[in-house]
Amino acid sequence: MTRQGEKDLPASQTHPQSTLRVQTEIDFLKDLMKRLDLYFLEAEESGKIRSVSGGLLRNLGYDSGNAHGLTVHSIFDEASAQELFGRRFSIWQNGLRFYRAKLRNSSGDLVFFDVSGSMEVQPGGRRYRLMLRELGPLDLSLETGPFLENVHAYSIAQRYISKELITRARRAASSGQKHLLNETRVLTFLFADLVSFTAYSENRNPDEIVQMLNLSIGAASSNIIHYNGLVDKIMGDSVFAIFEDPLNAILAAVEMQKQFQILNLFNMKNNQEEIQVRIGIHTGECIQASLGTDDHMEWTAIGDSVNIASRLEKAAGPGTILVSAATVDVVRDNLTLVKEVEIAVKGKSVPLKAYYINRVTFQGPRGPVSLGVDDDVF
Repeated sequence: MTRQGEKDLPASQTHPQSTLRVQTEIDFLKDLMKRLDLYFLEAEESGKIRSVSGGLLRNLGYDSGNAHGLTVHSIFDEASAQELFGRRFSIWQNGLRFYRAKLRNSSGDLVFFDVSGSMEVQPGGRRYRLMLRELGPLDLSLETGPFLENVHAYSIAQRYISKELITRARRAASSGQKHLLNETRVLTFLFADLVSFTAYSENRNPDEIVQMLNLSIGAASSNIIHYNGLVDKIMGDSVFAIFEDPLNAILAAVEMQKQFQILNLFNMKNNQEEIQVRIGIHTGECIQASLGTDDHMEWTAIGDSVNIASRLEKAAGPGTILVSAATVDVVRDNLTLVKEVEIAVKGKSVPLKAYYINRVTFQGPRGPVSLGVDDDVF
């Protein structure tokens, strides 16, 4: 209430300390946003930008005094604009956090920004209030979208990519490379193929076929990984794997045959056909290289040694392991050889010498261990 003879004064005059405190807080927030490179943007449902930080416009190379023609659709790339300001309302339900968006500068180049904010539904339509921060020179091939959603997608993709490939990719990235470098190496190659699987599949529905493949090829892949091998490819009813240690390749092969013996016991009990696997192993020089195009590349091993391993697998009998002399010579003291054979290989003037193996001995944590294909299953 105003006393007689007094006039109502503006709040700034009646509470100068309060006004000063508010102004100080505003200046502090402005300074903090500037130091953190944070920018503010408010937009309408139509895409019209109601207000925007001058710093953001300058960052993108636009004239801050002539920004009335800009819209969210002109400065955000199409994918980001469609998701943020289209009809995907679910990403706004609990407030937007850690969204990766690409913004277009005045030169037409794309720049990655982290976006947080909120959406309000008002009588005139939706209103968007965004806080943006430039993320620096990230690879623009990265996906836009909610960061945690992309992390989840990455965790799913990891199941389809070998750990070794991910490790190599991280090393390449830390070294500033954009692709994996080609290498010449001596490695051991293992091919495993299910025998008569085409005939097995004729009287089964797709779900039964996939279930059997996951059971059999899945078991084979688990053995490969257990013995430090790399599952390079799964090709329907066959597997191609790479090992640095030839002894590990043979151990994986013996374990694989034993697991199929167990699987066949259950198949016979259920009056189903046996599923056998034949395995070929060879050690030799190869080139590990990136093959493909910029859109899709595959890191794999190529060379004559890979072809020889594949040829050995095709020559092997069902339920057996056929190993080249090149591999046997490295680990001969660990093997029990069953039979020596010679195989004609296309392009080779001399037959390839190979051995069927039955047993492998290795040094376990508690001493020597002997593992044989003909060991009792139970």
